[in-house]
Amino acid sequence: DPDAFATLQAFHPAAAGYSEPLSSVHLYPTGRWTRIHVPLPKGLEREGVALRLDPCNFAGTVMIAALTLKECSSRQPVWSARPPGLAGVWHMGGTAQFVSESDHCMTLRSTGNDPQICLRVEVVPDELRGRADLEAEIWLHTTAASSTAGR
Repeated sequence: DPDAFATLQAFHPAAAGYSEPLSSVHLYPTGRWTRIHVPLPKGLEREGVALRLDPCNFAGTVMIAALTLKECSSRQPVWSARPPGLAGVWHMGGTAQFVSESDHCMTLRSTGNDPQICLRVEVVPDELRGRADLEAEIWLHTTAASSTAGR
């Protein structure tokens, strides 16, 4: 469906955990590769709690090709994770299930409307963890389960 959209919800880290008031929602088209830019005003990590992404709001397939951290002012990359090895930077939770990783992308299955992927704190260099001048760029493709049925 060319008019289909999904939401990626980014939960910014806080010592108390994740909460709706400390999140941002990003609407994007499904069925094609899309770059989503998520400002990180609170940094990537607070007291062991790292950035969490809920990449879509439905059951279906999620493919992620890259996560890049950039300086907001210059838009220059300061860190990135790409396949192979992209799967190793995330903890899966909620309705997210790891399916596979190729040289091009990591594939997840969402079995419901709340897939969660949390950045592993230990993979990000110490000097980047508390910086408030970063944004995350996520390169992803999602397809709702109803769009893939029967194919």
